[in-house]
Amino acid sequence: MKGFIAYSSKTGNTKRMAEYLYDALKDAYDLTLFDLKEKPDVSTFDYGLIGGWCDRALPDKAVMKILDRAPKKTGLFLTMGAMPDSEHGERAMEGLKQCLADHKKENLGTYLCPGKVDEKLAARIDLLVFVPKKAREQMKEASEESREATEEELKEAAIYFREQLEKGGIR
Repeated sequence: MKGFIAYSSKTGNTKRMAEYLYDALKDAYDLTLFDLKEKPDVSTFDYGLIGGWCDRALPDKAVMKILDRAPKKTGLFLTMGAMPDSEHGERAMEGLKQCLADHKKENLGTYLCPGKVDEKLAARIDLLVFVPKKAREQMKEASEESREATEEELKEAAIYFREQLEKGGIR
């Protein structure tokens, strides 16, 4: 079975995660790595893992665009400025699961990993007057505490997706 890992990355967090997953899984699976900017033709693949950055608890637009064309067996992963076990992380995880259900995909897994918040966004948080003050304060705090995923967190993601691929009948 042929598969792919495709990613959309704004600051490099998701690219790093996708490359880590690819390196960890490529010897056991027939995989191709894509940057979604390349606008890959995914119609010839049997399965895929698609990663992006978290935008309002959902995958970014590039990920959402490719979901319609993605294979039936698809998994999703995101990097986010908030911690995955936070309230925002819980909403993002639900968003990932809902995206797969809405696009009628057989879920090969959903995963969240921390990522450093885009510095340009962090600098503009106070200017987001349409966002309630409490939410802006939470965004600022999360931004200040954001960090890149550790090697251990990336390894856990690779182990998780290896298990999910096996459960999904991918050999």
